[in-house]
Amino acid sequence: MAILRTYVSRLALGILCLLALLCLVRYSVERYEFDKLRWYRRDTAQARVLATHLKECPWGVRMALRDFDCFGGTTRGWANWMLECSSITSVESSLHRVLVDNEESHSRRVAAAWILWHRTHDRSYLAALFQLVKGPGGTSVRMGRQFLSMTANDVEVMRLLSTTPPAAQLSMKESTFLKYLRDGAVGKSPGTDSVHE
Repeated sequence: MAILRTYVSRLALGILCLLALLCLVRYSVERYEFDKLRWYRRDTAQARVLATHLKECPWGVRMALRDFDCFGGTTRGWANWMLECSSITSVESSLHRVLVDNEESHSRRVAAAWILWHRTHDRSYLAALFQLVKGPGGTSVRMGRQFLSMTANDVEVMRLLSTTPPAAQLSMKESTFLKYLRDGAVGKSPGTDSVHE
């Protein structure tokens, strides 16, 4: 009986070790693939194929969530693109947590609002982005204002958002921005001429 118990214990330990090794190998392969995105010097077809694969892998999405920011992260934007295009449903809740977490860097919160806007076309994310960039700040404020200007249908709104220096407060009040958002002067999907309803 003791021999059988020892054998079963060793067999169970062996199976657990094998499972741990398989998980480690799988993680290492995807980690290596994600690192390859960092190593590519240009946005090539190979990089796109790799990012397309990783955006549907939970490990790849988790790595993208650690990497993204409004400057493109260490993958020059592939992590942001993966989060924008992934069909994994937990991406939105993860991005929302980044957006509302005041401990997160400003550049990550700006990118989270922008990516959430692209994923959902929910205008509340543009309002959240405006909140992040209405005051003076640094380069991430400039990037956030550029993002917002790309959604403007009104030339004056676009000019105000894109030309106000990041060190200066926007002259537009939040209530005015929300009115523009309701009226369709802001909220156009980048690359189109239409406003999402």
